Amino acid sequence: MTLWRRHDRVLTLLSVLLSFGVTATEVTLPVGKYTANADWESTPGGADKPAVLIVHGTMGHKDMELIQQTQELLKENGYDSLAVNLTLNRDNRHGFMPCDAPQTHRHEDAEQEIAAWSEWLKQQGRHQLILLGHSRGGLQVAQYQAKRHDPAVVALALLAPIANRPTTTQEKTHTHPTDADKHTKSESPAKPFLHCAAAPQVSQASRESYRRNGHTSLMGALKAVHVPVDVFVGSEDSSAGVIRLSELDAAPALSGVHGHEIDGADHFFRDLYLDDVVETLVSHWQQLNPDENAIHAVMSQQQHAWNRGDIEGFMQGYAKTSDLRFASGDQVTYGWQATLDRYKKNYGAKKGKGQSKEKGKKPMGVLHFELLEMRQPASDFATVFGRWQLNGTGANTPAPHGLFTLFWKKQPDGQWRIIADHTSSGH
Repeated sequence: MTLWRRHDRVLTLLSVLLSFGVTATEVTLPVGKYTANADWESTPGGADKPAVLIVHGTMGHKDMELIQQTQELLKENGYDSLAVNLTLNRDNRHGFMPCDAPQTHRHEDAEQEIAAWSEWLKQQGRHQLILLGHSRGGLQVAQYQAKRHDPAVVALALLAPIANRPTTTQEKTHTHPTDADKHTKSESPAKPFLHCAAAPQVSQASRESYRRNGHTSLMGALKAVHVPVDVFVGSEDSSAGVIRLSELDAAPALSGVHGHEIDGADHFFRDLYLDDVVETLVSHWQQLNPDENAIHAVMSQQQHAWNRGDIEGFMQGYAKTSDLRFASGDQVTYGWQATLDRYKKNYGAKKGKGQSKEKGKKPMGVLHFELLEMRQPASDFATVFGRWQLNGTGANTPAPHGLFTLFWKKQPDGQWRIIADHTSSGH
């Protein structure tokens, strides 16, 4: 783990005059029984870089100053971004979540919504993603990637993330003031909830969820994340629940995690401190291994194709050669066409409404990859080791799962393709 500390610098009149234009396009998406919304900010050439998915902090929203400025700075550096509003169990929610409104949302609900927006980006053809979260959003994106190992994600950026230390409760640890405090008041006597001094309508499930914070601490999540992570804290951030660089420094086993302290910054990195954050992020993202990113993208495209019932689309990740080797169980299949035929024989495409699945074929289910390790011993060769799981294949049977080892070769056209696949089943 590497620690960086930024020094104070003179703030000029620019810090007062600087303004950010709002040019993002709002998009909506059904998530469960609610409609979610997000701001999509694109720039010419942005499709050639990973898209950045941004998650706000506790009961916040996508139009907060920090989120808007982050999108604008990313745009200036050629990165497309999607800033989401977590629904918090409200339809098409905008603005801060009022303290006196019914609070039925749970900390772990963010996982489903991050997954839904990640899928939306993939439907737009974006199969290289960076997850960026502020405060609670930082904890939530880390927990998402630690659990789901989304193959499209190539890096994380966490701004003042909540540590979620296992020995304390949410009410004790996350007591920092937020911009929402200025907009949410309740005259009814009630117990405190998150940053709310009084919240009269909090469900027990919601209160208990935020006490547990999704169980996994930030440190625990970081240990399970296999992509580069940048963590930023402000030297003037007095929030009790935020991770400290000393905690990261005490865990040298956190491979690929870089801690940064921005001198003078508060919890929201106001003034020009956010420029420091984005400048550092862009310099690190430019150093990401493009070959690893390309392999992440191919596996994301494969997962996406399988989940829409497109076996031929799934097979585009394999080299179209007669010596492609696919090993599963005690059988070995050679050749791209023979491997495609094998998949079609065993599964077949999804059927339309009213059509029955062909007899003897397994349901395709929802494919999930977990990339555990990637090695590149040569510039044109790489190996990937990971897990696979098929959910939704049968209500009364365990989800099929197992391990895979993939051998990748960079083709003459520069595209990475699988030349050998050894897949095993866990049962």
